Amino acid sequence: MTNKKNKTPIVLDLNKVDFERNITGGDIWQQDAVYEFNKRLEKTALQAKNQPENDHCQSPTIIHDAIFIGGSRGTGKTVFLQNIEGFWGNYKKDKSNAPKLHFCDSIDPTLLVDHDNFANVVIAHLYNEVEAKLDSKSCESSNQDSFYNALRVVSKSLGKQEHLDNGLSGLDRIIQYRSGIQLVKHFDNYINECVNVLKVDAIVLPIDDIDMALERSYEVLDVVRRLLGCPKVIPVITGDLELYEPIITDRFEHGDNNKRHEIIGNEQAKRLTQEYLKKVLPHHNRISLQPIEKLLTTMRIIDFCKTKEESLLYPSYVKKLTKCFFGPLNGEEKSCDWPKPESAREVTQLIRDLSPKELETENRAELWQRYKVWACLKQDSVAYSNAVTAQEIEDLCDEKNNDYVTLNRLHAFNPLLQMEDLTPKWRGKRFFEEQVAKNLNTDNSLATNMYQYFKQYEGKTIYKSMPVIEHFYGKFKLSEKILIDEEVIDIKDIEDGIEIIKRNDKRMLLDIFTFNNYYTLDLKSHRQIFFSRAYELLAVSLLNFDFNGGTNKENSVLKWTKLLEDLFGRAPFYTVPALFPTKAFNINTSNDENEGNNENSIKNVSRMTINELAQDIAIWERDNIDNLKHYKNDSLMPILFSVFNKVFTQLRLLKDTIQKSSNYTDETLADLALRFKYISINAFATFMKPAPVVLQNVAFTPNVDLIRDFKSYRSVSPPLRDNVGYFFNFSEAETKEPFSKIKNNLEEEWHPKALLLQTISKHPIFELLDKPEMSSDVFPLFKKRNNTAKDSELAKISIPDLNIEALTQAELSSLKEKLKNRKLNEKDHILIFGVTKGDIASWSDEHKQKNKELVVNRAKLICDLLNISFSNRLAQVKFYTDNLKGL
Repeated sequence: MTNKKNKTPIVLDLNKVDFERNITGGDIWQQDAVYEFNKRLEKTALQAKNQPENDHCQSPTIIHDAIFIGGSRGTGKTVFLQNIEGFWGNYKKDKSNAPKLHFCDSIDPTLLVDHDNFANVVIAHLYNEVEAKLDSKSCESSNQDSFYNALRVVSKSLGKQEHLDNGLSGLDRIIQYRSGIQLVKHFDNYINECVNVLKVDAIVLPIDDIDMALERSYEVLDVVRRLLGCPKVIPVITGDLELYEPIITDRFEHGDNNKRHEIIGNEQAKRLTQEYLKKVLPHHNRISLQPIEKLLTTMRIIDFCKTKEESLLYPSYVKKLTKCFFGPLNGEEKSCDWPKPESAREVTQLIRDLSPKELETENRAELWQRYKVWACLKQDSVAYSNAVTAQEIEDLCDEKNNDYVTLNRLHAFNPLLQMEDLTPKWRGKRFFEEQVAKNLNTDNSLATNMYQYFKQYEGKTIYKSMPVIEHFYGKFKLSEKILIDEEVIDIKDIEDGIEIIKRNDKRMLLDIFTFNNYYTLDLKSHRQIFFSRAYELLAVSLLNFDFNGGTNKENSVLKWTKLLEDLFGRAPFYTVPALFPTKAFNINTSNDENEGNNENSIKNVSRMTINELAQDIAIWERDNIDNLKHYKNDSLMPILFSVFNKVFTQLRLLKDTIQKSSNYTDETLADLALRFKYISINAFATFMKPAPVVLQNVAFTPNVDLIRDFKSYRSVSPPLRDNVGYFFNFSEAETKEPFSKIKNNLEEEWHPKALLLQTISKHPIFELLDKPEMSSDVFPLFKKRNNTAKDSELAKISIPDLNIEALTQAELSSLKEKLKNRKLNEKDHILIFGVTKGDIASWSDEHKQKNKELVVNRAKLICDLLNISFSNRLAQVKFYTDNLKGL
């Protein structure tokens, strides 16, 4: 390599061992440094060649010509030093009069034992280099005699120098000092004799990693300054100047005792250090190895048992590694950050352990174990938590264990598991400070009440930042009266001779998005609205997904039933009741003594919800196997955590906004569920689509009419239009199925992500929101029920064609009073429909259908005035099913 511009693409060949000697071509990573080294070595060697040998009576010529190879830990200094002879050999091929050099083996100061004197080590090392030549026949006897004489003299001088501090005084001490002064001259003669025996122009003496022997580094450098200034020896030293400087500064400042700082201050010591280093390691002979990040863009990797033609560029390797561990994530908001190698040593270790071939292995647990080791090596707490979580998923999904994944059992999603982990948390996060000190909403009195409970976690550290946990909110609750009005008690039926609980979509919505099984100080419970259970349902459906499609429907239903029994049998995973399961909360913010009473007639969770959801998820799983064939359970974990962080951060802001606003008076539980759907789907799209990404919040508008109409809302919502709309052709899709049409022009890389997003959008908890029962005001949060109706409203209930009169105010009030105790009887049903059995029997076949529509419409109007559901209540009563339903 004679021209700096003639570079060869660098290569990491995994088929070769580390620290090989005589590397050439692309195996040389620091090609610029090699070029600079050869030029400097040539100049210094020519200077040595032209330097005449000193007369024994003359003072020796001192030339500080050490070549310094600088770089931080792991940059490849040792490999570089081991190969300098080969670098020079290739360089001098084109040089007819190149100096003849002898390259010694490198000296490692870290191997100095106890009181070893480095000068002794250098002399002995040179003797070892010359010894083989002395024993050969080609060595003249006169040279041997001169060499041994010089060795004897320099050893004697060095011995006297070592005894300077042995308590001598007077004339003896003066004689010793004189001998010390002669040491430099005798060492110069010794070097000249070595050169003569070896028949070279100069000797190259490599000294490796001075900075690794910190307590001896000053001594080593001082030997270089005092003895290795001989023109015929060229020291080549490696190390990190940033480590040298404070050691030498301390030496100048304090000397051999702690009093010197009184004479030389720190600033003066620093200036002396710089001048000292300029002398010992001259600037013009300093060579810096390039940082590894500047070399990696063009580096090629030759995998085990692969050829050069099958090599892989490092950026392609990184892309492959990212896809392996982060699945569909696009890196938005640092979601694909991982502990990258910072030195040549780390690059080599990483790629040898996680080779391109290994990244394709089916043994995902082993891959994550290696990634965890790498995370610990780099002291990256986020990467460590990801690896532990992925290993937990792999273990729980193993068919042999007959188990399942839930978020409360996963390291990344459970702050308590992170606190209990004894592995160092390195740059961890303070849980108390993140949850309370920085992010507590002081506008929410119920959240501030939680401060006393969170104090127990003060000082506790977790591995990664997590969103604020779901708190109680005064406005985010449903009273028992609302639940009774909405008909959510179980209704039994007979199907194929077996008693079943009829499906009730409203009840399913209630069980998914609310929770009331917690302790309160006033012994009253409220249905608090939480989103954790809904998100966990979505997440575990993906983490437990049967990607192989080997489970039949019956077993699949059993699997999901078992999982859902666990999930619905505990508090939503990321809520205050889940974090403090034994605490009693003071959350009563109402002055109504009747509000918040125990729901004696309504179970915490209906068995029907578990059964129906298990069936729905099993069908969803079966129908979407092809959509998710590109992914593995564990590879979806990183995006689920990123989405979890984003979704719960936005939901907290939404709750805070609604809590202190008076603009959300028409909000219902169904509307909040729709907002959760839009926020979640947009979050997934945000972390999958290519840049640019719209980072605006979604579903914050108080206009519930927009929220209830996706077509209208996505046209005015940039995130839905640009993020979600990147994958779907909304214009061609049916209004009720906006995610049914994936764009045809998506590049191959993005199509699997579109299928994943489509699968998520079709999840049963989102499909539930499209049911007809959700179109009306389902579970209103803030709307006050009217106890009276206008006469004009009652007049609409009359049916003149059938001689059916309107209800009176008294009749309406009587029905409302009976509803409080759930005591409507057949006479009340007749009053609501306006007809008796005899009336219905008298209808002619020609008018039956029309008359039925009239009386049913009358009953629906009355149900609206009573704030009850026709389909879930009146349509289920015996009077209707026996007399009107079959018409």
